[in-house]
Amino acid sequence: MKRIITTSAILAFSFSAMASEKFAGIHLDSSMSSSQIRTLKSDLTYLYSNQIKETDPQFQEMAGLAKVDGPHMYNWIYNRVKYIIGENYKTYGRNVVTKKGHRLNSNC
Repeated sequence: MKRIITTSAILAFSFSAMASEKFAGIHLDSSMSSSQIRTLKSDLTYLYSNQIKETDPQFQEMAGLAKVDGPHMYNWIYNRVKYIIGENYKTYGRNVVTKKGHRLNSNC
């Protein structure tokens, strides 16, 4: 039990050390430039407050959204994205966490 608590604390610390900022529940890594962080914050704020007038029914069905408006679309992103890293972020074994059965493609 002690080992599980210690491992959990180490993992929590390592993830919090990787993120330089947290905005609207999403960690923004320090590998992102300040201009990228500002732009992303602006985009997320705009998305949340946007009054969407027209939607694509196929997108709504694919995303599983009951309603397509700013808050629902933001929540859709928030439930899927926890960390955003910069394009020069170096991935290595212990800092990459993937869902079981998924693989990170670093060539993107």
